[in-house]
Amino acid sequence: MISAWAAGWRLELARLRASPWDLGLMTLVPLLALVLLGALFHAGSPDSLPMAVVDADHSATSRELTRLLRASPQLRVAAEPSGLPEAWTLVRRGEVWAVLHVPAGLERQVLRGEPAEVLVYRNAAFYSISAVAGRGITGALAHLNAGLLARLALQHGLPALRIEAPRVQATVLFNPQLSQEWFLEALLQPGTLHVLMSALVVVALGRGVAPGGLAAMAGQLAPYVLAFTAWQWAGTAWLCGWRGWGVHGSLPLLLLGQFVLYACYAALAALVALGLRDTYTALSAVALYGGPAMTFSDATLPVAGGPLFTQLWSQALPFSAYIKLQMEQMFMGSPATDSLPWLGRMAAVGLVAFLLAGWLVARGRGRPVPEPVALAVAARPPAGAAFGSELVHGLRDTLRQVLHTRPALVILVLAGLVYGFYYPAAYRHESALRLPLAVVDLDGGVLSGRLIERLAAAPQLKIRQRDTDLVAARQRLLHREVDAIVVIPAGFERGLLAGTRADALAVYMNGAYVVRTSAVAEGLQTVLAGALAELAAGPAQALGLRTLQPVAALQHPLFNTREGYGSYVVPGVAVIIVHQTLLMGIGLILAERRRLGAAYASGAELLGSALAFVLLGTLTALFYSGFVNWFQDYPRGGHGAVVLCATLLFVMATVAFAMLLGSYFERGEHPAQALAAGSALLFFLSGMPWPFSAMPQPLAWLAQGLPSTAGVQVLVKANQMQASLAEVAPELATLALLALGYGALAAHRLLRRQQRDIEAVRGGVPV
Repeated sequence: MISAWAAGWRLELARLRASPWDLGLMTLVPLLALVLLGALFHAGSPDSLPMAVVDADHSATSRELTRLLRASPQLRVAAEPSGLPEAWTLVRRGEVWAVLHVPAGLERQVLRGEPAEVLVYRNAAFYSISAVAGRGITGALAHLNAGLLARLALQHGLPALRIEAPRVQATVLFNPQLSQEWFLEALLQPGTLHVLMSALVVVALGRGVAPGGLAAMAGQLAPYVLAFTAWQWAGTAWLCGWRGWGVHGSLPLLLLGQFVLYACYAALAALVALGLRDTYTALSAVALYGGPAMTFSDATLPVAGGPLFTQLWSQALPFSAYIKLQMEQMFMGSPATDSLPWLGRMAAVGLVAFLLAGWLVARGRGRPVPEPVALAVAARPPAGAAFGSELVHGLRDTLRQVLHTRPALVILVLAGLVYGFYYPAAYRHESALRLPLAVVDLDGGVLSGRLIERLAAAPQLKIRQRDTDLVAARQRLLHREVDAIVVIPAGFERGLLAGTRADALAVYMNGAYVVRTSAVAEGLQTVLAGALAELAAGPAQALGLRTLQPVAALQHPLFNTREGYGSYVVPGVAVIIVHQTLLMGIGLILAERRRLGAAYASGAELLGSALAFVLLGTLTALFYSGFVNWFQDYPRGGHGAVVLCATLLFVMATVAFAMLLGSYFERGEHPAQALAAGSALLFFLSGMPWPFSAMPQPLAWLAQGLPSTAGVQVLVKANQMQASLAEVAPELATLALLALGYGALAAHRLLRRQQRDIEAVRGGVPV
């Protein structure tokens, strides 16, 4: 057995030494991915987000509010437009993330003791960024109200001590800074690396399995498992050591879990490769279950309350088990015994997959996978044919190659259709629902009972425990049985009715899951704000005031009015899907043409081929912006001409970029290997979930050179935000320049350099 394992190990190392491409994918690409992730989230959390203030009151109160907004670390007052129409233009251009409207007469209402409201408009199409801006506005309003209550106390001749609204003291545990760097980088490191490793394993076993059965196959898989485990350990050392976030549980258990994760996915990739016996289809399969693993992992939008398929698929994916282990040991410091079931689940899935792969080897499925069916390249028009004839020939020939070559058909046509239904399934429920909550009632009064009733009625929350034992509640939080604890202090009702400074309500939240924490916080804020205002109405009137909250904020989410998570994520990810399928499909076609010595004979033929790819990409993009948005009921309704123009320019720029990259690939599987793991990184570089202002400037400039960046920005603005042509003109100009620049480079490469490469390969005989 040991000798068979060693034979497999030596065989794979020899293959890696003979293949600089595979060796680079196992060494340089993981390093590059970790460096990019570290640079991308180095800021920790977004801050200084631009917003606009529309001040129609022009009073001391409105000026004080603007001053407080300027002092908020999350915000930067970038504009003070004269009216809302001007502010809407700023929002659609992406120049501000939120608008605060102070209506005329606000200060007059406040001084009369009447309830007053300001209007907060947030660009919920970019939900995560605007949510941070919204929290900054809420904090500024809290400071404003504290000052106004003191002012009203003097006006009514009341002690300031007796003019304090009921307070809520929120404490975030395990990630008190709510660091996006810690959360996102810890999620994206394994999410990216395990897909890259799976693609390498598929191609490796497609070359054949060494004689020796299970032991030999284990030896072949070992270099990949050990290499990517080492990269994961390096990423953890950077994040938890150098960056100082720490590991708050068992470090050995965390490192063991990472090793088991990569061993499990190597076994799954081996099973897929041997079971399908088609390298391209196997690469598509590992991208299908591996690429969206983060989406279904329960680490972002909770799967509780989602469709049955989403919940079952989340439970089936080993990545979901690993993320739970990682959260418990890296963030929460849970007992090791809590994480052993997740380790066991990963090990069980990996062992079953490995044994099934060994059974396939025993059945004779370990032989090398045959080369794919060669592209059928039609005879060219005769020399001197008209430009139009050569162009039509290139278009028809390329479409025929795509439709009659299964790997190309799967990537360029079928993958887009499948993802149109598969990816949105994770977000079908749109919002976090029935998140478990513990309530510790130390007061036991009538008012606390009414408060608990309001909490129980909230759709986002579900009271899992209600008692007076705070220690037991904290244990439930530590064991992830609840996401938050609400503590109603003793004497709460007495202090509230007497109008004295009562102890604050205490809220403890699990900050390890940042998205879940935000959902819990929003649900609690909505419920507690309404409940406390209602409970404080009597004491306020007894003090001669109508309210203990002089200025309230009326929230108006723009464009994504339900604030659905799917309505926010999927429209942007759809652009990435189109981008990646075009890059991989075009790369496959061009690599196979190069392998067969089928260079483009003229610029007209090359242009015709590019038009064929543009046609396929445009149809896929319109499928998402049309059918998928309608079927999933996402926000839509942009100007048709703007949407069509943006789609065409995005697809043209992507095709040009893909043809340039494709001219460098030597084998058809190389594009899928190199690009399958990069989709999540491209999404974060697009500026949609993570603002450009939070990126290092060189990285933000680099992102502008990717068609996906301007594509996400312009298509979300055109489809979801109903932006006009003038409002998206900068993104359209960027895409046009990228299309021209990459197109010129691709033409130069494909018509000249590739021709010389092919002549050199064929001994100088012209093609």
